[in-house]
This record gives sequence, structure tokens and C-alpha cells, in this order.
Amino acid sequence: MPIIEMTTNPFNQTCIALFGPEDWKPKAADLLNVNLRTVQYWAAGAKPVPPGIFIELVQHIGEAVSDMLARVNALQRASIAIGHHLSELCSNPSPE
Repeated sequence: MPIIEMTTNPFNQTCIALFGPEDWKPKAADLLNVNLRTVQYWAAGAKPVPPGIFIELVQHIGEAVSDMLARVNALQRASIAIGHHLSELCSNPSPE
């Protein structure tokens, strides 16, 4: 997993955290339903990011966290199931 470099620009920092460091600007433009050029202006600090955009990003952060937690829980359950399965295999070896 790539290391996410943090920035002093909260818009960039949030978008990179949500979409990853590669090609995040088009993804942010799609999610926020704005022109790519607008995202580029915000990312460069050339134009201020409207407060409503930050509110929308916070909502998406919440959704992303919920999705990640669901995946973590699914991975934990899968790991436990594998452990049980391996235990059964080790205690009941099949004849060769």
C-alpha cells in the first residue's frame, strides 16, 4: 500500500486520503459534481474551496470509514473461519 503524503492544504489532504495519491483530482471532480479545472484550482490554492464542499467531503469520509470498518470486520471473520478450518484439518487429518 502506498504511503500517503500529507499536505498543508486540507482539501488536497482529504481528497488524497479518500481517493489515493494517484489521479485523485478527476475522482474528486466526479464525486463532487464539479469541473476538473475547478478541482485543480482548489488543489493549487488558486481559488478558495467553498464550505459546502468541505461539508460534502466530511460526509464522504464518514461513508469511507463505515465501508472500511465493514471490510475489517469481514476480514476478521474470514480469518477466524480459516483458523477454525485449519484446526479441524489438523485434528482430523485425512488418510492418504
